[in-house]
Amino acid sequence: ELDRRLVANGTFLDQRFVIPSMGYNHNLEIDNSTHRVELNLPPRPDMPEPDTPGVRQRFFGAAHSGFVSYEAIISTEPDQTALTSGELIKTWTADNRRSFHYRIPSKCLHYLGFVSGRFEMERKVWNDVPVEVYYHPDHDMNVDTILNAAIDTLKYCSDTYNSYPFGVLRIVEYPKYTVMAEAFPGFIPVSEGIGFVARKEPDQVDALARLVAHETAHQW
Repeated sequence: ELDRRLVANGTFLDQRFVIPSMGYNHNLEIDNSTHRVELNLPPRPDMPEPDTPGVRQRFFGAAHSGFVSYEAIISTEPDQTALTSGELIKTWTADNRRSFHYRIPSKCLHYLGFVSGRFEMERKVWNDVPVEVYYHPDHDMNVDTILNAAIDTLKYCSDTYNSYPFGVLRIVEYPKYTVMAEAFPGFIPVSEGIGFVARKEPDQVDALARLVAHETAHQW
């Protein structure tokens, strides 16, 4: 299958493809049951019951690691913006490369993503938390919906649980080479196909607002 994660504009990678992991990583096993039969592999075990000892101490997306300190310097094309989790410390251009330095002041899950592309950006601030949406210049039709849904969710979850755990929330478009969204610490890549160019019919539930609320709630 063609690997389309690394592209000219809108690259989206997660840590599985760029950061080594220690020990055996179950997340990298073949999970297609038909393919496992073809390869004479045994069935994968079912998800453990919620009360299984120790299971609530492991995050399914990064079961091989606990909380970590995170800091990253990412270099990209001079006309692109590189994005990941954390507060932006500084950015600079040298040797025809544009670099970005990010850091999360507190510990976070070892579950991290990276996006690079040519973006426009809209921002609102809620309770001193910048909420930023990065999008393809021609895909601005749903940006207000995304911002408002994210802020509504920040309000609800902060009142219901505790304060938002990160200094910034970024929601970032990437191309429709896969149709999904993913919630990393303070950083949510969303496929254009389910977010930025999605249409809402007047008599339908706003699926985009629901998607943004779902991914923002994962921050807790």
